[in-house]
Amino acid sequence: MTIDVAHLITPAQGEVVSGDAVLVRREPAAVLVAMIDVLGHGSEAAKVASLAVKHLETAPLGRAAALMLGLHEALRGTRGAAATLCVIRNGRIDGCGVGNVEVPVQGSALPILLTPGIIGHRLHRLREFDGRLVAGDRLICFSDGISSQVQLGDLRELSPRDACGVVMQRHRRKHDDASVLIADVRAS
Repeated sequence: MTIDVAHLITPAQGEVVSGDAVLVRREPAAVLVAMIDVLGHGSEAAKVASLAVKHLETAPLGRAAALMLGLHEALRGTRGAAATLCVIRNGRIDGCGVGNVEVPVQGSALPILLTPGIIGHRLHRLREFDGRLVAGDRLICFSDGISSQVQLGDLRELSPRDACGVVMQRHRRKHDDASVLIADVRAS
């Protein structure tokens, strides 16, 4: 099984950097897909997003909830963030989301419940999701800079890169940082 991933990030109108960040970390036994949406936008938010990515680049790839707890500690004292972290290994996905980073999946039915809270400030008991992935499944993550009214079924035939472009073009909220990530599961 291989994972074909594309993403786009656009700063809020009038800004040159974004407080949204994406990390796709490929290890021999697992792939980490992470989306971070720092509160606010501009250079201060971008610094916190960079701190989050730096932490996740080297954190041990265990369960997604353990990664989220580590990220929570790494962001203490900052403005905080929302995030979704997914670890894909051996045909399974293990994920955890805090805040308002949406994670619809096309294909396999995964019961995804996000945890309310702000990473680095207040964190409720984490809700995890997991399930089996099969070839043809598509994982989509997007920050609140993308309208939740996005019609993802219309994009099913597009490549992840092209689908990201369409989502950003049609559904971006210009007053906020916006990010979208699409990952297709393919047979090896």
